Amino acid sequence: MKNANKLIKAGGLITRDFKGQKQVLLISSDSRSWSFPKGHLEPNESLEAAAVRECEEETGYKTEILKKLPELEYTNNQTGQIIVVNFYQMKIIGGKLQKEFDDNHLGWFSFDNAEKIFDYQNLKDYMSLVKGSLL
Repeated sequence: MKNANKLIKAGGLITRDFKGQKQVLLISSDSRSWSFPKGHLEPNESLEAAAVRECEEETGYKTEILKKLPELEYTNNQTGQIIVVNFYQMKIIGGKLQKEFDDNHLGWFSFDNAEKIFDYQNLKDYMSLVKGSLL
């Protein structure tokens, strides 16, 4: 979806409690640059439906939305396109961990470690912003 020269996307922060520690699932296409599952909207698809679909496509997990999170807006350094990602906190309700492409990597990280592992400052800042409000 485009909105006045902005590309609108949707994604999810899939979270869990593991041995008393809150964790978030991250994806990487090269094992160096980590991010949250996210992607484009299909025609006539809602933001919520896109977030659920993208999480399942990229991780194998069926999820449901726990809550809406703040938007993340950034500029693609290669194209100059402004991108707005509508994020939701998600919980797993089924499926199994399965990467979308062979060269993808998936990993569970504590909230603090997730904040440290990101290459892009906007993702570090975003995780810092939302980690205290995650359920």
